[in-house]
Amino acid sequence: MLKTEKRNLKRILFLFIYPFIFLLKIIPRDKNIWIFGNFKGYIDNTKYLYEYINDDEESPLEIYWLTKDKVTYFKLKSENKNVLYYYSSLAVWKSLRAGVSFFSNGYSDLNKIATMNSYIVNLWHGFPIKKIAFDAELEVTFYSFGKLNKILTYLSIKSLHFLHNKIDFYSVSSNYDLDRMVSAFNVSKDKFRITGTPRFDIIEKLKSKYSEISDIFYKHNTSQGKNIMYAPTWRENSWSKKQTLDDPQKLISFLEEQNCYLFIKRHPLTTKQEVLNWGIKESKRINFIDGFDINESYQYVDMLITDFSSLIFDFGVLQKPIFYFITDLNEYANNRGFYDDIIHISNNKVNTDWDQLLVNLKNNTKQTKYINHQHFDYLMENPPNNVRKNIIEMVNNEIKNG
Repeated sequence: MLKTEKRNLKRILFLFIYPFIFLLKIIPRDKNIWIFGNFKGYIDNTKYLYEYINDDEESPLEIYWLTKDKVTYFKLKSENKNVLYYYSSLAVWKSLRAGVSFFSNGYSDLNKIATMNSYIVNLWHGFPIKKIAFDAELEVTFYSFGKLNKILTYLSIKSLHFLHNKIDFYSVSSNYDLDRMVSAFNVSKDKFRITGTPRFDIIEKLKSKYSEISDIFYKHNTSQGKNIMYAPTWRENSWSKKQTLDDPQKLISFLEEQNCYLFIKRHPLTTKQEVLNWGIKESKRINFIDGFDINESYQYVDMLITDFSSLIFDFGVLQKPIFYFITDLNEYANNRGFYDDIIHISNNKVNTDWDQLLVNLKNNTKQTKYINHQHFDYLMENPPNNVRKNIIEMVNNEIKNG
């Protein structure tokens, strides 16, 4: 059974239990209680909005971060921030009472059942390059159940459409991602607001040389060399065989000769074992890094290696070199599909194996053509300002008049 099929089975089950959840509407909602979450950790857009409100001493809102991670729970608790442990009765009660709920990825960021009848805001987590939701057949289709595939696919589509329509407010950055998100989520365009994304309030902000994130890079970079981050996106099923490094020593030699350090930041859904299967091991020059918000690390990174991840637009704001490394372009295109021509975006500089990547890293560390894309041009010409403040004002206005 595919990973996407397991997820879709849970969605289908939810479709059948929702009539019972509807009865929870008898519990009154408080418009001043706002719940935030992110199943990937204390990161990204929901975190930035939560902290912005938390820092506003005059805010009348009662806000909470919802987490399943006890380390995060106790850390935020020690910082005197309102935090709820997902499995506690208090978390369930506050979620049932919340007037507004925010997520960055999907309902899995929150207590789906308890927050379903609140005003739901989808802040999302990036500009879509690879196809998502209804635009990606893989997201809704069943393949492993023989004669049941058609009926399960039908129920999968119905359940996803139902959940998407329960969302009241979709935040996007431009008309380009608005059109894609409308298509992908298959909901009315009226649900979308061009607000910018909260992460842009963070990325360009200068960071202190002395912070938890900076320590990660300075601790390993002992010779004041360049920091290279490799951050590929998630693969639903498997990696290409070409992802495996035939000669690990060649990579280490390159890093030593060029005085560079490689930091591998895996996607939250990619396991460490998958990375180890590439044939790469940690060393003085190679480090696997996790447990921090990638958007807050870009200030310490000199070059980025990625594939078709939307973080090219986030990192690109800083005008630093980006290298495209995709060993399974055709397979991924056939499996999920893209909204864009990746070759075009990369300015025809896609590296398809490790040898090619190392050559181009050595020869093009001063490249200046990062992204060739209308969305990026739009962001450069219309940089969003005060995104978090604007979102808060919009949500308050809409729940007041709704």
